[in-house]
Amino acid sequence: MQLKFLRCLNCEGEDMSAKAFALRVVVLLAMSLSVVGCATGETGERMLVRFDMGGKGEQVDLNVKLKIENAKIARLTDYFFEAGEDKLNARTHSWICKTDSIPGQSAPMSGRSVDVVLVEFAELKDSSRLLAEVNGQQWSFDILGLKTRDQESKSLGSVYLSANWLPQDLEIGQIKAGEVGIKAGDDFDFVIFSDTHAGEGNHEVNEYLARCVEMVNKLQTRPAFVLINGDATTGQGTDEDFQALLNATKKCEVPVLLEVGNHETPYKSDFSPGYRLEPLDRFFETQSKINGVDNLILYSFDLGKWHFVVCPDPLRNHFWETHPHYFEWLDRNLKKNKDRPTIIFHHIHPLPIGINPMTNYVNSTQTRNKMLSIFTKFGNVKYVFTGHTHIPLKASFKTARTYKGTKFINLPATSNPARNFGESDFGNEGSRGFAIVSIRGNKAQVNYKMLNGDVYGFPESFAEFIPAEHPIWMMDEWELPANDRLTNGGFEDGLADWAKQYMYPEDENPSNIRQVNSVLKHNGDHSLHMFCRRRGYYVPGDNRMTQTLNCLQQAVKLSENARPLVKASYLLDGDNYTEGDQSGACIRVEGYKGSNRKMRLCYWIGRGYFKPRGLWNQWQDYYHFDITASPDNWHDVALNIEKDFNAVTKTEKYADLELDKLMVILQVWNLNQHNEADQDKPMRIGVYFDDIDIDFDGTGSASMVDGEIVEVKPEDEIESRWLMGGMGNERK
Repeated sequence: MQLKFLRCLNCEGEDMSAKAFALRVVVLLAMSLSVVGCATGETGERMLVRFDMGGKGEQVDLNVKLKIENAKIARLTDYFFEAGEDKLNARTHSWICKTDSIPGQSAPMSGRSVDVVLVEFAELKDSSRLLAEVNGQQWSFDILGLKTRDQESKSLGSVYLSANWLPQDLEIGQIKAGEVGIKAGDDFDFVIFSDTHAGEGNHEVNEYLARCVEMVNKLQTRPAFVLINGDATTGQGTDEDFQALLNATKKCEVPVLLEVGNHETPYKSDFSPGYRLEPLDRFFETQSKINGVDNLILYSFDLGKWHFVVCPDPLRNHFWETHPHYFEWLDRNLKKNKDRPTIIFHHIHPLPIGINPMTNYVNSTQTRNKMLSIFTKFGNVKYVFTGHTHIPLKASFKTARTYKGTKFINLPATSNPARNFGESDFGNEGSRGFAIVSIRGNKAQVNYKMLNGDVYGFPESFAEFIPAEHPIWMMDEWELPANDRLTNGGFEDGLADWAKQYMYPEDENPSNIRQVNSVLKHNGDHSLHMFCRRRGYYVPGDNRMTQTLNCLQQAVKLSENARPLVKASYLLDGDNYTEGDQSGACIRVEGYKGSNRKMRLCYWIGRGYFKPRGLWNQWQDYYHFDITASPDNWHDVALNIEKDFNAVTKTEKYADLELDKLMVILQVWNLNQHNEADQDKPMRIGVYFDDIDIDFDGTGSASMVDGEIVEVKPEDEIESRWLMGGMGNERK
């Protein structure tokens, strides 16, 4: 067996023999005592040390300066720093950062609570020591000692600072296509399976996967390989699930490669302290059985004139924060191959798709922006193929886009049912099947073959993705530019100054409307019309996701003594509202101090939802109020933010928050269910907003609707069902 390792950042592609899987721990210990890679200094090894900093529930400013004895630093790089708050000074080997006030939690996606600095040493000796001054306190340790210890940590009250060694040749590498049975000239085809979800007891899905394997074996042009683009297994990648995958792939007559998605590891996988790989053990073992590749999850290979990169994305808590050297390897790998057309396989979509929960159950903003930057940096990446969404083929065509010269395609699930996007698919057929990419010299053509035999070709050019049109995807809300006052609150200038999220657009009878209206208005010539209904084209068994993306928001600066009074007028459309229905609208008001969201208030029209930001979003501790009034009449609302916050919170006062930015969000939502209990409910809401404004001297009365005091929203009027099927797990 060959263990394909990237032996160091300057020695890409060298092989080293080992009993990789069984002896991984032995390899680690041996590496701590031997020369590995490029000789520099006494030990002969360049080395990466990762520092991470995080909060324990309280925001703290962290000031760190490194001093090195008997060593040289080649480079310092920061990751996940908040722009405008955190700053790295590579020249002085120092940095400042503001830790997040959010306690650590096991979120499915990477959180924002960890800042990372990667230190690359150009020269180390046995006597090398690192001395750090952390907020005036001293912290020191021998650098090479990190290779045999999980990590070094320094606790500073409510924050911590940790350091660990990052091996440069574990689970990263370049394979030789011929060694895994992949052979081709300059012209060849290959196949992409996505979201196969093989698993014990998943009989229908396993059967569809078996049929796809059969179809691949019968293709007129034999493909060079099949790549499973993440979520090869279902559940949490148990032994039984991986065995089901083995049973299906062993019948494939062409080589099969794997990419890590969000179902190959346990949901609560932890890759720290230090550098833990145990959550990947089952994947490593299965990959070795399928294709002989040992212990690799981030790897590349060449075929014909093309370069291919397989990039893992397990969507596990702080995965990318514990693996910052993956970014660096990707950057170096793509730079080295900048003259080769390149294709990247990456499970989680870095561009928006436009349905819940595919806006929240994704990587953090910082992670996907870093990925997008690296993928498009050198101009050689022609395609990025993703999955995860279980998108219908028609929606795949509509959301395929070009960004900075790179084409991004989100592919349907090969054997799992498609999620509901509100419209029928091509030919009214399910989207199960696979992509066939035909390489002819430097050109590529992408086709999709459905299980019924129909083939659909992707066009040569896609629509351009323009980040400015969807800023909430490209930046965290606290980064939105803020004006001194709220502007265009009467929508006389269309939607100017209001930031919007991307929503998937159905071709006919859209389930979401967000547009300026000139028929119904309170003052002036326009108002904002927002509408949300249950998506159409229900297919039994599909995933019904609560719709929460139909919203607009605007950021406003707050002075030190500001006491905001949010004013608005709204009209509830009686033809599109049923009291008690699982649909609603709200004015959401959130307060920030820097990057920390410190206040969350929801003022509901109709039924409320305990997670207004959507399924799988980590934010749910909102205070809920009721501003529902009679349909078909304009109602004037005045919301005293300070008084409402002080009235409901038990531990904080508004004045102590020291907010510097206020976010005003207008939103409509619906539960979007087709189960028996909700089948006969309309699930729709229409509302008109006008005259949104903020008075910064809100010292008057309590919050009012038409002069009536606003009350707290009753618990039984807040929808708390949140699972994909809509039932279970009541709000705690």
